[in-house]
Amino acid sequence: MDVEAVKRILREIATSDPAFIRDLFLDALRSDGRVIEAITELLTKNPEAKLRLAETIAGVITVPLNVATKEDIKRIEERIIGVENKVVGVENRITGLENKMQVLMVRSQDSRAE
Repeated sequence: MDVEAVKRILREIATSDPAFIRDLFLDALRSDGRVIEAITELLTKNPEAKLRLAETIAGVITVPLNVATKEDIKRIEERIIGVENKVVGVENRITGLENKMQVLMVRSQDSRAE
């Protein structure tokens, strides 16, 4: 069987059964270093292979970035300050209520003592 016939058959298999080619590729990677060197050379020298590899890697590792503008940050800071002010107000009201409760408890104890 000549090499061109084998290449044609492999192309047909790659089109019809990509999993077979993947498994064949993985088996080849587990063998001696010659195969990985040839594949590395293909992926780094061939423009089409480099583009496909770069697209695949970019698709896997791309992280969406949420970019905030200075105005966004300022708006958030203002909202935080507003919330902090409300918390201080609530704390002050709670302190006032606690003070009133303490006064009432003292008065209640004084009235019992009389």
